[in-house]
Amino acid sequence: MSAEDQALVTFIVEQEGLLEALLEQHVDDGRGQCQACPGPQGGRRNWPCDVRLAADRAAEIARERRADPPPAP
Repeated sequence: MSAEDQALVTFIVEQEGLLEALLEQHVDDGRGQCQACPGPQGGRRNWPCDVRLAADRAAEIARERRADPPPAP
């Protein structure tokens, strides 16, 4: 994962409600296209799109954090 991708994933994890919204919106439209991402010439991007992949990784990190929370200060 590139540094830019990691920064995006971290941002998604840290913004309250963003992860859930992205997972809800960036779904397969039933034809292998992302329902939320516009593509070239009015089409749609292939699914999973880059945003969905980042959201999926953010979801993994969020689950890991819930399973192993950091120690309280």
